[in-house]
Amino acid sequence: MASSAHPAPPDAEETKPLAVRDAEALRLALASAEPGSVVEIGTSFTLGEALRLDRPLHLRAAPGPRPVLTLAGEASLILGAGAGGGSLRGLGLTSRGHRARPLLELRGPARVRLEDLLLTEAEGAGLEAKGCAELYLRDILLAELGLQGASFSACTNLDAALILSGIGRRARSAGVTLTGGGGTLRLRAAEVSGNAVTLQPGEAEAGHDIALEATQSFRGLAIMGSAERVVGGATAHVVAEEMDDVAVLLSNCRGITLDLHARRCAPLQLNGGAGARDCRIALHSDRPGQVVQRGGSGGNMIIDEPLAGWPATEPPPRLAAYPRHEVEETCSVCGWHGRFRRTHRLLRETFACGSCRATLRYRSQASALLASLAGGLHPTMKALAESGWLADKAVFEPGQSGPLRPYLSRAQRYAVSTFRPGIPSGEMWEGVECQDLTATSFADESFDLVVSSDIMEHVRRPERAWAEIRRILKPGGLHVFSIPLVAPMPPHSVARVDVSGEEDVHLLPEVYHGDGAGGRSLVYTDFGADLLDQLAALGLPTQALLHPGGDPVCAPALSFVSRRLNR
Repeated sequence: MASSAHPAPPDAEETKPLAVRDAEALRLALASAEPGSVVEIGTSFTLGEALRLDRPLHLRAAPGPRPVLTLAGEASLILGAGAGGGSLRGLGLTSRGHRARPLLELRGPARVRLEDLLLTEAEGAGLEAKGCAELYLRDILLAELGLQGASFSACTNLDAALILSGIGRRARSAGVTLTGGGGTLRLRAAEVSGNAVTLQPGEAEAGHDIALEATQSFRGLAIMGSAERVVGGATAHVVAEEMDDVAVLLSNCRGITLDLHARRCAPLQLNGGAGARDCRIALHSDRPGQVVQRGGSGGNMIIDEPLAGWPATEPPPRLAAYPRHEVEETCSVCGWHGRFRRTHRLLRETFACGSCRATLRYRSQASALLASLAGGLHPTMKALAESGWLADKAVFEPGQSGPLRPYLSRAQRYAVSTFRPGIPSGEMWEGVECQDLTATSFADESFDLVVSSDIMEHVRRPERAWAEIRRILKPGGLHVFSIPLVAPMPPHSVARVDVSGEEDVHLLPEVYHGDGAGGRSLVYTDFGADLLDQLAALGLPTQALLHPGGDPVCAPALSFVSRRLNR
């Protein structure tokens, strides 16, 4: 039975629905329907641009299979303040291609009901709510998302029951973030790359009541204030197992009431400049006596008991199209040792390090660097950098981000760059030097080492870039690079774009990758094994190296090492 604060949407018997079966019909219905109308979606279709709802309508699925709306590009479904009193029920939202925006945005509506929704298979986030009141969410499944599952900022009287599975596939992200506001959250979460729930300070805090079941994530619950602004007044019941870091982190908070069951992970850490203070904690874990208190923590009442039983839990459904797999090894970038889990359908973009977050492609590239530099004596990039071997070397690493940078930057000369059409090589753009890899501003034989990570497929004329890299390498110098290839390689490279003229002519459907700075880059070439012959002909004989370690799932990840011949 619906509460008076969250009235149920009208039934079909009460209101004849407006039936829609394509994007244009939906857009027209949302623009013309009377407030309170029911709009019934009967088929799946694609939305090419954002769809905004600014009146109290009730969007729901027609009887039959769940209709799924595919959001192309940066399209999203937006509920504005005028949508208060409306509802969404029975729909699915997904996306196509690289994106940063959430699938569903709630911008200030009050008394909105969301029920039986599936938000899945997106490179961005799932749901974002800001400045909302009396939101009612039930049976919301967020699965296989590249970034955050859901965020609620300054949302008061929240009443939410969510299920999360496979969150933060693209970058370490929280399952749910609560910023200020207050209300009730019931959450089941699995395979979250960040905290299953993050609670942080915001305006008009009214306290949260959190019930969390979490497994195989970085942390279960993290309450994280600052020394100047602590979080207070929250109550949490947490059941957590197999966390990579700790089941619960309390940092810069006061007056938290926590009931925690934890197993197969560190149970509890209290830290921060202001610490965790005046908290009441009942802890039941298989690691009694392992509570860590640091910083200004104190005045807490902690009952630390051995785990005597395990509460009944229900794991979230798993929608991933790839099998679970994990391997225990040492990160070749930073040296962290632990479990590396598959969290993405793309092999190279998963198995991230629990410390530096280097994915398999970066760790494979680091292994290729280590095998080729300093006689292969160093096990990690951190060890190589600390050895001083790079201190008299010149290194160029084009691009805007990556986990190798803290270590390669130890070189005597370390150059990074970005590319902006129309800006000549060598000029600065927002504090970063611009370089066109087909015509850089560097002198001949400038570098001992060039390192590029998934860049060459985005170069409009890659053959010119390979020749340019040979020109700026010293004789015997190395280009260690990754491109989107795994073993076995396809035999032939494929041009996706005709670049024979001044304008691009697309030969195949456009494909974009993230550019490392929040944008996206067009893929010009799908490389194949014939690339090795092309590079050898340029005077850059090249080896393709499998990921070391012997794990059959990880081994196909490839990195490449080209050496400039002396001629």
